[in-house]
Formats: sequence, structure tokens, C-alpha cells
Amino acid sequence: MSLRSLRLLRTAVLAVLALSLAGFGGQSLTRVWRLMQEVDSLEREVAVLRAETSRLTAEVDRLRSDPEYIEQMARERLGLVKPGDRVYKLPPTPGPAGPSDAPGQGSPRQGSQ
Repeated sequence: MSLRSLRLLRTAVLAVLALSLAGFGGQSLTRVWRLMQEVDSLEREVAVLRAETSRLTAEVDRLRSDPEYIEQMARERLGLVKPGDRVYKLPPTPGPAGPSDAPGQGSPRQGSQ
């Protein structure tokens, strides 16, 4: 082979290698960028979940140690009352009329009161 043929072959091999790296390397860089975005998103989600865990842990500790808080939660969340308490039931406040509030069609709760 002549010197010119060797240079041409070497240039062709380098060109093929450069094109291969550009094609496959670009896909890898795109994938790495997407994975980095996913990691950032998951780290934000972990931070939110840690904050919620801290809040719930504090509430559990308070429920275990504070009888007044237990009573407050029983009244607010469960609607419980102490013996001797008077309970006043007020009619629901009227809201904007919608398709389910059409005349003649009562809500399912009306019949049970």
C-alpha cells in the first residue's frame, strides 16, 4: 500500500469513530440529563415526605402524651361528645344551586335525619 492509501484509510477510520461517538454519545448525554432531572424530582419528593413524616411523628407523640389533644381530635374528627354535653345540629348552609340540588331531588342524607 502506498503512503497515500494509508492516510486515506486512517482518515476514514477516524471519521467512522468520530461519527459513532457523536451518535451514541449524544444519546448517552440525553439519557444522563433525563436521569439527573429524575433524581432532582425524587429528591424533592423525598424532602416533602420527610417533612410529612416529621409532622406525623410529632402528632403521634402528642396523641400519646396529651389527653386534651386526644379529646380535641375525638371531638373534631370523630364527632364524639362527653356525657352531659348538649349537641346542637344546625341545618347545612345553602350553597350554590347545582344539578344535584335540583328541586325534588334531595340528597341521600336528607332522609336519614
